[in-house]
Amino acid sequence: MAKVLGTTHSFVNRVWLESGLKPHLSKGLKISNDPKFEKILVDCSGLYLSPQVNAAVFSVGKDSPTQVLVPTQPTYKPLDTSILFTALNVVSSKVIGEAEPKHHQQEFFSFLDIAEKQISKKLKPHLIVDNYSVHRHKKLRKWLALNKQVTLHFIPTSSSWLDLVERFFELLTKKQLKHGALISAKELKIALREFIAQHNQPPTSFFWTKSR
Repeated sequence: MAKVLGTTHSFVNRVWLESGLKPHLSKGLKISNDPKFEKILVDCSGLYLSPQVNAAVFSVGKDSPTQVLVPTQPTYKPLDTSILFTALNVVSSKVIGEAEPKHHQQEFFSFLDIAEKQISKKLKPHLIVDNYSVHRHKKLRKWLALNKQVTLHFIPTSSSWLDLVERFFELLTKKQLKHGALISAKELKIALREFIAQHNQPPTSFFWTKSR
């Protein structure tokens, strides 16, 4: 644009800032280039809209609420890293959550064990997860071999919008983290647990809809 107008990049940038223009951001829906996109979309949509009678379907994801700052301090300082592993029951919207300091294989497996214990043995867990490397690690395949009742469904690449748990993370940020004055990672974990407990009494329902 600067070249076309015969001006400088700094001038164009200043005009954009003063006008609140952000041409580098897109509000449109980014379509995945995953070659199996349609097949995976149908699979995940079927789990959301018409789960099997004996299935317990969960949207599983992680959030890294590390940008919680202390507004009363002269210098804002991010808190220590804390990863929130979450499993959202797509039928009841009840959330199972666990805060961990890192997102490695052992933390993810630990969370899966915790989540599985809270699922009725009469049901077969179906977990919808993203394509993060931990979720495709060879150790996870071994874990699945020992837990044959669990089935993983990977969403397509560049399709976080298909992971229903992201809606919960949005509420978490909007209603809890943006309004908290937290000064330690310990307080952050407490705030996360309190929000999950509040959400589950009773759960706030989320619904997938489709055009007719």
